[in-house]
Amino acid sequence: MLTARIIPCYPGYTRIFPDFPPEEYGGDFRQPAHRRSAFEMALFVATHIHPIDKKGRVTLPAPFRNAMAGQSFRGIVLLRSARHPCLEGFSWSQMEEISRRLTDRMDMFSAEQDALATDLFASAAQLMFDDDGRFLLPVELMEYGHIGEEVAFVGLGSKFQMWDPEILKKRKAEATHEVKTKNLSIPRGER
Repeated sequence: MLTARIIPCYPGYTRIFPDFPPEEYGGDFRQPAHRRSAFEMALFVATHIHPIDKKGRVTLPAPFRNAMAGQSFRGIVLLRSARHPCLEGFSWSQMEEISRRLTDRMDMFSAEQDALATDLFASAAQLMFDDDGRFLLPVELMEYGHIGEEVAFVGLGSKFQMWDPEILKKRKAEATHEVKTKNLSIPRGER
């Protein structure tokens, strides 16, 4: 017989462990944040438009906050996009993964690694949010993204972007056109 005790449904992260189920079905199926695997990074989906108040504060969408629950840093990291007039947003665990990949796959003292690390990390904004999910958006980032009174949070899987809503409409049309004309598809997974 299937019950919620045997097959739970907990949103926010996926758990794939060889020790499932824990303690012969009696344990807590929700993996504590400090024991989550590297495969359990935040997943950002959908588009959310939020106002920016007069002090420059904006609220991170609740689904984005929920996806990052339990991470070591209670906030986000924002970077200027290298490709578009928008901001790129990451969870702390995703930034740790980016740092690890830079260290593991490039010579730490090479000019290329230094340039990439400087471009990514030196210009990053580490922004804490309050209990309501509000954070202060720095003026220089708002100017870079042409962001005014509203901002569109766009989930892109392991990262999200922040756009001016009107500029985003054009970008969405360009992305849809590119997918159709190049017949883009999701790469096959390993079997």
